[in-house]
Amino acid sequence: MVVGICTIGVFEYIGARRMRRADVSAAALLGRNQLVFLGLIVMYCVIQMVMFSTAAAQGELLSADLRSELSQLQGTGVDLENEMRAWGPPVAYGFYSLIIFLSLCFQGGLSLYYFTRQRHLQAAAAATPPWVQRLFSELGV
Repeated sequence: MVVGICTIGVFEYIGARRMRRADVSAAALLGRNQLVFLGLIVMYCVIQMVMFSTAAAQGELLSADLRSELSQLQGTGVDLENEMRAWGPPVAYGFYSLIIFLSLCFQGGLSLYYFTRQRHLQAAAAATPPWVQRLFSELGV
């Protein structure tokens, strides 16, 4: 996942440089990059949903000290372990589903935005005199 995010960041930087130079291919590169990022996020969330374990969550959240304190409360009708068993999976699946939904909105929307910039870059490139394009190319802008 880390390598994927770093790679996406590198392509985002390359695309931003191209966008500043009004390179028409920059919009498509950035749009595809956002789709790859969306795929990475969705893949991570699905893996987390599949690998979710109530027992592992209980082991991480309930320390030995907390368990001993909770054992004293059993007479009061409070059973945190059963509550975690009942609510753990829906909360985890709901959380990762929410992340997928928000990523579809934001990364998908950003991808759509980049794809619609292509015609604007073409218009800017057509309206810019060749000597100005060469000047900016020489300056590395």
